[in-house]
Amino acid sequence: MAGNSVLTTAVVCCFCGESLTESRATRMAVCPAGVEDETQVLFCHARCLVQRLSPQVPHHPALDDDSPQQGPAS
Repeated sequence: MAGNSVLTTAVVCCFCGESLTESRATRMAVCPAGVEDETQVLFCHARCLVQRLSPQVPHHPALDDDSPQQGPAS
């Protein structure tokens, strides 16, 4: 099925550079200032995103559920 192949597509974490499947990736939509009709989707491990957020920035609790096998090897 074509729909299932999307979930297994390999993408690259924009923070650590390691690959992960699209189904396990956190997606971020980037809207550059001054370019109102274009966006770019970036993929990352939830752990990589949370590690880079300031502790003062609230984030969705599901981002804390990133299991060790989803994040980059330490």
